[in-house]
Amino acid sequence: MSRRAKLTFVASLCFTTATVFGAIARRVGIKRHDAERAERKRQQEENLLDQMRQDAIRAEMERDQRVLPSVRGLATNPSS
Repeated sequence: MSRRAKLTFVASLCFTTATVFGAIARRVGIKRHDAERAERKRQQEENLLDQMRQDAIRAEMERDQRVLPSVRGLATNPSS
């Protein structure tokens, strides 16, 4: 083989190797991103359920307890 043919062969091997490793790295990145996105979605759903539970508890407490109006942002104390 001529020197030029050897250089072309080595260059094509390097390019092919870089392309394969690049594709593998991209695929790993995509899988990681999908896993992170699924985790964020799960966390969002959990937060929404928690918010709904908190709203239900608050509504129940407001229904069972008397809520006094506030004066200038401060709650009034009926015993004073």
